[in-house]
Amino acid sequence: MTGFKDLFTCELYKTNRKNTLLKLCIALVVIILFLTAMSAVLKNLIGDYISGGSVGNSSETIESLKQEIAIFENNQTWLNKILPDNTLYNLKAQLTAYEYLNENGIAPNGVTYYAPGNFMEFNFYGFTEMCMSTVMSILIIFIIVACVRSTTGEYSSGALKMQFIRPINKNKFYTAKWLSVFVIAEAYLIISFIISFLLGVIVYGANCPNVLLIIRASKVFMTSAFGALALGMFFKSITIFMTVQVSMFICSFCKTNTKALVLGLVFIAFNIGLIVEEILALGYVGYVGFLSNLDWMSALSLAGPAFKGMSLWTMIPITLIWGGAFMYISYKRFNTLEV
Repeated sequence: MTGFKDLFTCELYKTNRKNTLLKLCIALVVIILFLTAMSAVLKNLIGDYISGGSVGNSSETIESLKQEIAIFENNQTWLNKILPDNTLYNLKAQLTAYEYLNENGIAPNGVTYYAPGNFMEFNFYGFTEMCMSTVMSILIIFIIVACVRSTTGEYSSGALKMQFIRPINKNKFYTAKWLSVFVIAEAYLIISFIISFLLGVIVYGANCPNVLLIIRASKVFMTSAFGALALGMFFKSITIFMTVQVSMFICSFCKTNTKALVLGLVFIAFNIGLIVEEILALGYVGYVGFLSNLDWMSALSLAGPAFKGMSLWTMIPITLIWGGAFMYISYKRFNTLEV
């Protein structure tokens, strides 16, 4: 019986066919360097910008926000109350943030808010977030392609049949496949983060405003820029893990590369699943969607989650339930796979 270590090593080797990992590494470095140059040019053209704004009088801003909220609530139609609309959430989140700043004597332009991929945040925090948002998009596509090659690719080419001739434990074999993709993607995420963070510090310096995390537009937590980046990295790791699981799940229902690749890209890379969930967002129907719950950091931002009433504490268990379901079904189908 082939051991798990040997299976895992073999899957890592197969993922690196035709120097795939070296090419991906070069592509990520080039993209990060390009973003560095672009960010430096924008800073020279536009000047320093802090998403917290430069409003000098918090009290006036608080009163203005209260009036906007009252007007918005009075003019809401029944459709506004059913369909996703984060305008009201954003206004309430801003109000909560400004009240927090006013109570603690903090200037509005002395903080920043969590906002992934903000090109206008000229400090190491904003730069690192911008780079990591771009890197995540590339890694998601890599994960889909790698999972397709590892499963449907080997099935359609007949390679899987040759491997099943050996005394292989199918559960270990399948685990080695998805774990190799996850480990590689996670390694690239960490390396990209280190490079982006160091470049951000070199270009913009080590000083950066604290970051406000806003929960359900009613609670505010302030953390250091590095603390917010570390939390974001943890959530991005969860996204990578779940993306691997849903990619393997999709591949378990496909027998050709093209079908698996198209379905994977449509469902994940282009967020078609999320669009469908938004269209069907009646009552609590949308809350149980996979993609709408996967972006945990959205629950800590000004924009808020995909649907009204969602929070980090509901998004986490729903995501884990989906992930467990994807894994269970994928393993069951792989064990009954006939080659």
